[in-house]
Amino acid sequence: MRDAGCGAGLALLKLAQRFPNSHFVGYDLCAEAFAETTQRASEQRLTNLKFAACDLTHLDEVEKYDWVTSFDAVHDQASPAEMLANIYRALKPGGVHLMQDIAGSSYLEKNLEHPLGPLLYAISSAHCTPISLGQGGPGLGAMWGEELASRMLYEAGFSQVISQHLEHDPFNVYFVSKR
Repeated sequence: MRDAGCGAGLALLKLAQRFPNSHFVGYDLCAEAFAETTQRASEQRLTNLKFAACDLTHLDEVEKYDWVTSFDAVHDQASPAEMLANIYRALKPGGVHLMQDIAGSSYLEKNLEHPLGPLLYAISSAHCTPISLGQGGPGLGAMWGEELASRMLYEAGFSQVISQHLEHDPFNVYFVSKR
């Protein structure tokens, strides 16, 4: 299993602890993000977890994983379309990509009644968009929306894209995409 844009990698640490016969790889742009978790995994003698600092735009792995995740990461990338295409290529046939992102529409007018809309646009404008633009990216931001995210997943090659809203989590949408 690979987590693209793993950040601190705490979810991977829990998975590696819980499933010792599986292998987990976390990728993020900066090694500082997962340095503490790497140390914790070493102290716990977990041999099924590793992290690597890399630009996910240039990651070239082919049919290596059954499952790839990305949590609140795609919209921050310099090239989100290329990242999704790389995730698609990294999956084995029949593999699944689980992508969590902000639950919002790609259309401003559809977000007017969103209970967290103003906050999400503020976060997007102050953090997510500048991160992408600073890398020469399109600056999608956190409010890139479900419509654009679905379209980009299909354009990356996924044959099936299902978006799920969980009752306990009005903040996020979960895309389950199959190669």
